[in-house]
Amino acid sequence: QASRRTWGFLSISAEQFGLFWLNNGLLRFGLICSIASADCYLTQPVLW
Repeated sequence: QASRRTWGFLSISAEQFGLFWLNNGLLRFGLICSIASADCYLTQPVLW
């Protein structure tokens, strides 16, 4: 029982760790994309 709980905790931790890195990468990618698109918006003349 205890070992199974430990394994469950480890698998959950690994999953959280993977999700953290995935989200971190996505956030960084999204930040770069939003900065790039904001750059495009700023360099274009504003139409409205």
